[in-house]
Amino acid sequence: MALELPPTLAPEARGSGVATRAGRRFCAALFAAGCQRIEALVMVGNTPSDGVVRRLGFSLEGTRRSVLIPRLGLEDRRLDVQGWSLLPGELPRVS
Repeated sequence: MALELPPTLAPEARGSGVATRAGRRFCAALFAAGCQRIEALVMVGNTPSDGVVRRLGFSLEGTRRSVLIPRLGLEDRRLDVQGWSLLPGELPRVS
């Protein structure tokens, strides 16, 4: 099963940790439901999203070059994206 959730935050919410907290809850719920692997694709150069997946414990698997990104109602683009993965037991616990 594939699910794509492009995270978009209001400018005033950026840097507040809300994306990391929401991502942690989302990943925990997926694992609790039996998911065995979560993948994240992050555009090269997207520093905020890169930070979120790192804080969530994802492992960088590599860079996919010139990936076609369909954009609803807009012209499609080709971008380099980094592939990340998270397995059960790798999600850091909140202290």
